[in-house]
Amino acid sequence: MLLQRILLWLQLLLPLVVHGQQYSWTNLAGMPGISGSADGSGSVVRLSSPQQIAIDADGNIFVADGSRIRKISPSGMVSTLPQPTFRVWGIAVDSAGNLYFSNANRHTIHRLTPSGVMSVLAGSDGQSSS
Repeated sequence: MLLQRILLWLQLLLPLVVHGQQYSWTNLAGMPGISGSADGSGSVVRLSSPQQIAIDADGNIFVADGSRIRKISPSGMVSTLPQPTFRVWGIAVDSAGNLYFSNANRHTIHRLTPSGVMSVLAGSDGQSSS
């Protein structure tokens, strides 16, 4: 646990150099090493287990965070979308703002529209294929 915290802080402190171009790390939301679930901005935000991200045409960042999808607006405000209630594995967004994500435990691919309508695009709930 201590090693994980040290590595997280090093990521925030050390610059990254790629092909001669120097980049620095920026913490968009939450605090390294502190988990939870709280919306807001900056260090007030708590993320549980952020895994994958997708970015839409408006600059919103969607984060697969355990059994939640979190949205980080361009201004840095974090909110939790009302769906899903299962662990999200992978996330993508299309040009219309639809989110796509998988539920590996239930063997399904879902779509969540900007208006909040969720549907199953592929797979049968709980039925794996051979």
